[in-house]
Amino acid sequence: MPDPEVRIFDYDKIEIGEELGSYEYLLTQAMLDSFRASISDPDAVFPTLAVKHDATAFAMVYEDNTGGVNAGNEVEFFNPPIPGKRIHVTGRIADKYLRRDKPYMVIEATAIDEDGRLLEKLRTYQMKKPDEDTIVQFENCGILDRQNIHNNPELAQQRLGTTYPIASGRMSVAFAAESLRRFFGPEVFNHTGSVNLKFLRPVKGGDTITVTGEVSGQEDTDEGSRVIVNLYCENQDGNRTAVGIGTAVVK
Repeated sequence: MPDPEVRIFDYDKIEIGEELGSYEYLLTQAMLDSFRASISDPDAVFPTLAVKHDATAFAMVYEDNTGGVNAGNEVEFFNPPIPGKRIHVTGRIADKYLRRDKPYMVIEATAIDEDGRLLEKLRTYQMKKPDEDTIVQFENCGILDRQNIHNNPELAQQRLGTTYPIASGRMSVAFAAESLRRFFGPEVFNHTGSVNLKFLRPVKGGDTITVTGEVSGQEDTDEGSRVIVNLYCENQDGNRTAVGIGTAVVK
């Protein structure tokens, strides 16, 4: 049974701009180490991706018996979080719309640390629908003990018909962020970078994901030149699993 304060999710009743849950947690060095190990990137600095700020804020307010598909993630990076600091998260319903007669909603989560530093903004584009080891490790980097299709094979089979857990789309975001950080340099990307991916097909344990990119343009801003990079994620069979864009501001 859901908590008495938690409402049963009804897509038709949610409103754009509606506030979701807010909460705080302590970012530990162990969480950062686990995140780095899960994506094989010793220089990764945003373990907050694995905490799933948006999903946690949503689950504090709604019990979702409908299920859904993560169609895409958009993340803006401002300042790397510091282990040992408390992080304050707020969430809201940023948008809802129909696309090809299917209902979508956009959940936005903003993270600020105890010193008032803006860390990241995350937007998840979720399509609502009726009715292996590193993947689980990535999912377990967060702070809520909540089973889902990414860390529970039985739940994945029940909801998706698969016999294996599906990798979180945020893993692909983390891979893309690594590539962009190496391209732009950490001092640039970790403070001005963004990743916006649309997911095309699921990623499962054992898949090899390769991220490639090409500079597609630039635009002048007050802070400098925003460089735009087209991003492509492919598995070992050459099938594209995600596409999108990445940006960073170069002075």
